[in-house]
Amino acid sequence: MKSIIILLVFTGLAFSQSSLTKTDKEFATHVKQVWSSTDNSNYQKNFSDLLAECDKYLEDHPQTAIKAGILGYVFEMTAAISSDPNKVIKAADVLLENDNSFRTNMRVAQILIEKKFDNKRGIEILKRILPQASKGKEYYDANLLLASGELHLKNYQSSIGFLNDAIRSDSTKVDGYKALVEILPLAGREDEVNEVKAKLKTLENDPNIGVDLSSLSLSDINGNKIDFNNFKDSVVVMVFFRFECPYCRKEMPVFKELIKEHPEI
Repeated sequence: MKSIIILLVFTGLAFSQSSLTKTDKEFATHVKQVWSSTDNSNYQKNFSDLLAECDKYLEDHPQTAIKAGILGYVFEMTAAISSDPNKVIKAADVLLENDNSFRTNMRVAQILIEKKFDNKRGIEILKRILPQASKGKEYYDANLLLASGELHLKNYQSSIGFLNDAIRSDSTKVDGYKALVEILPLAGREDEVNEVKAKLKTLENDPNIGVDLSSLSLSDINGNKIDFNNFKDSVVVMVFFRFECPYCRKEMPVFKELIKEHPEI
């Protein structure tokens, strides 16, 4: 049942609030309520019943503004209760016809690969959307998924290639290194394992090594966006606080004094 928990945790489905009729809002609320109340003890019946309701709603309201949202739930529920890859792939195709966003493509590829419904199709989707990925988490996650799909197909060299691409995009995360340790011997590259283990050990001892702050989007106390490129090669102290926090308020005078003492930071 573990896969069901994963589905429920990682799903980020939502309905657009624009152009919704009263009927749309009521049905969207119903779908989300059933979804949120479902767990491993009742998911088979709840999802089966809700799938039938979704099919009926789409049949009666073919132009509904919540069509893409409903199809997202249909795909997730089909993947959760069906062992038939064809049913899941059909639900995926219908969903992507109505929502071809990067996020939805990633989610479809993730389920196709992680649940081994269709690794080749998942890889195909990821390769198509990879140029759209930002050079941050999206790019890293897409390459990890590609590596996983190639691993399932026993294409070890390709899997290693995607892992290396992920690591090059973010060398501070441990997932890519851990996967390399497992896959390199399968590709007959045992001699590279110790080097990867050494890098992994360094990261696990200090996960903040090499963190790139330029991708962070933060604002200062006045609401102005902070450009971390302005502080390149400088020591930067970041303080996160809330005005409602009494301890945060007490520490601010201390930081004001430190700012006076160390203007270079």
